[in-house]
Amino acid sequence: ASSAVQETYGALLGDVSIMTTHGVGLALAGVYCMVWLLCREPSAEAAIPITTALSIVTTLCAILYLSPSTSLTANVGLFGACLLVAVFVGPLYTIKKVLQTRDSSTIPLPFALAGTACSILWLSYGLLVLKEPAVWVPNLLGLVPNFIQLALIAFFNEPKKNVVV
Repeated sequence: ASSAVQETYGALLGDVSIMTTHGVGLALAGVYCMVWLLCREPSAEAAIPITTALSIVTTLCAILYLSPSTSLTANVGLFGACLLVAVFVGPLYTIKKVLQTRDSSTIPLPFALAGTACSILWLSYGLLVLKEPAVWVPNLLGLVPNFIQLALIAFFNEPKKNVVV
């Protein structure tokens, strides 16, 4: 759903880079959701993620419909920026468990590295090329939780013990 908002924002700006990147992200998210729905455990709750995605898309539609044309791009950009910050902060829900157990295995290193790289790239593009706060501000803020994840991995990463059977 976040990609849908960012795709819309890119279209309103007329920025092909944002549209292409988030268009691909939207397509991949759709595939991921279909695979998840088909392969999930029967006990896995599907209503919450589906309701969340529909709420985000409904809010986007309301913004598009209700915003005056003079502030439409800014309103969609602000909504997208808020969503991005929520996405960046989401993985930190494990911080309490990591600090209690002193084990960072619940934080995937590739995900933390990819999030950090993504934040740096979009921060640079938004600040240096677009000069759009709705692009660079959430990515600047996103660096904080990304760096926290990397720090937790660095400090609480126990090497796996080789087990000989």
